[in-house]
Amino acid sequence: MLDERRIKLIELIIEGSLNKTEMAKQIGVARQTLYEWMGQDEWTAEYDRRLQEIKTNANKLFNAKLDNVIDEWYKMMMDESCEKRTRAKLIVDWVDRSLGKPTSRLEVTDNKEDNEYIDPLSDITDEEIINLKLVK
Repeated sequence: MLDERRIKLIELIIEGSLNKTEMAKQIGVARQTLYEWMGQDEWTAEYDRRLQEIKTNANKLFNAKLDNVIDEWYKMMMDESCEKRTRAKLIVDWVDRSLGKPTSRLEVTDNKEDNEYIDPLSDITDEEIINLKLVK
């Protein structure tokens, strides 16, 4: 179990308003101590757990409001009094979310050297082929 100072460090880092020197002063330890704590598995696990908790809560809040936002988005997209560029962007975003946004580009070149057929038996003489044993 982490002590209060280590938990305070996690809270300060998540808050994000202080640098490491200021955090060390506020907690009452040397700055090097912060780095030692941050290297400990138990501290890292608690920090990761808290970050995941924040992300989960934010995701729940986001999802709770998503239906209303989608309705508003759709209304703006269909509102002809809305600026054309704004509507176009909303429509493109809607399609990208529905069908998936292309993220990479495939480049095709015509390189005849790469397309030439190479006979794997071309280096073998007729005599060597005749002398090959059949494997069953």
